[in-house]
Amino acid sequence: MLGAMVGSHSQCVCVPESQFIDHLLGRKDLDPAAIRPAKVLALIEADPRYRLLWRPALDPASLDPSELGTTLSQVLSSLVRAYGRRLQKPSATVWVDHTPTNFKRGLTMLRLFPEVRFIHLVRDGRAVAASLLPLDWGPNNIMHAAEFWMARCAAGLGAELELADRVLRVRYEDLVTDPEANLRRIADFAGLEYEPAMAQGGGHRPSRYNERQHHLVGQAPERSRVHGWQDSLTPREIEIFEAEAGEFLETLGYQARYGIRARPAHPTEVFRMRVGDLARRAHNNVRRRWRMLRAR
Repeated sequence: MLGAMVGSHSQCVCVPESQFIDHLLGRKDLDPAAIRPAKVLALIEADPRYRLLWRPALDPASLDPSELGTTLSQVLSSLVRAYGRRLQKPSATVWVDHTPTNFKRGLTMLRLFPEVRFIHLVRDGRAVAASLLPLDWGPNNIMHAAEFWMARCAAGLGAELELADRVLRVRYEDLVTDPEANLRRIADFAGLEYEPAMAQGGGHRPSRYNERQHHLVGQAPERSRVHGWQDSLTPREIEIFEAEAGEFLETLGYQARYGIRARPAHPTEVFRMRVGDLARRAHNNVRRRWRMLRAR
């Protein structure tokens, strides 16, 4: 949602999730400071996440050979510029990347792109759990959802400490209820002039692969999403979540319903969740494969 908002700016290009960058950085045979562009482009084209999300995939022939350079950052920047041309934004100067794992390699991103800025978007963990549990990936029970949320938040909080003035924390709830004020804050942080189109969030559309789970992306934010988790989760799920992550919630400014009285999952409940997790994983593997086939 935030990527689509910032991507609506006339100077910004919001690209699909780019996990292939993390995959490239994990290769021992690739030096980001001295690469062969043809090899890097071949690796990107062969990456399953690129083929699924960047559709239709960019033709390497559309890239200007004189722009490719000899470093990974130059090749990636050339790829984004070509994507911008396809979106009819040839003069855009800011690349918006909403890949969830970017904080995992924050220091490396800073070395590759010295002007990088990070937005740490924080959301109530109970809302995150309600959003994740129906999907065909991620945690399959409320305990794992709490652990997943805390781990992802921890990466962002670590980046806030390590990268200091390069990271801006924004609360999802604030963004949805008062988009203009918060987008002005984000634009100022990014060195941009605020544009009203940003509040409409039309700067990015999901690919066919993830269009169902991201069906609200590309639309103006809905305030009803802020408290929807209260109807989606059962009271017991909320209590178990808070038993696992209640103080973490409060640290980030969210009020726990049960507080220190939250009862953790009973061994019988844990057993049921573990058994259910096995069944859900098998079912979700089928759902995910079908989604991949449908997206081709």
